[in-house]
Amino acid sequence: MPIVTIEVLKTAGDPGIPPQTLQQLTDALGELFQSEAGGAWVKLRYLDSSNYAENQTTLPASKRPVMVEIIHSRLPAEPELAVQAAAVCEVVAGHLNRPEQNVHILYQPNARGRIAFGGKLTV
Repeated sequence: MPIVTIEVLKTAGDPGIPPQTLQQLTDALGELFQSEAGGAWVKLRYLDSSNYAENQTTLPASKRPVMVEIIHSRLPAEPELAVQAAAVCEVVAGHLNRPEQNVHILYQPNARGRIAFGGKLTV
């Protein structure tokens, strides 16, 4: 049941991510998470570069960070999570043509008991 939100820094003139690239990325993440068909959801958002800054530095146009937020029903144990994070980073960077060091991943707390689908709380 992973829900993945990907936020991509977008600069002026950047055409964005083609729909087929997003589908390929979603399929790759679904395979990585071993999700059944329709079981991994990916939302893509754009963040205008004018709405992003890093302290005490000027961001070069080439950096273009990508923020990935992942919600699992239950988080894997830390050793498995570390392996998964590296794999997610590689998949996202590869599909979005970004350097891996610019992909940042945030895992949210367990969703079980905190999220409802169709009004039904996951248990």
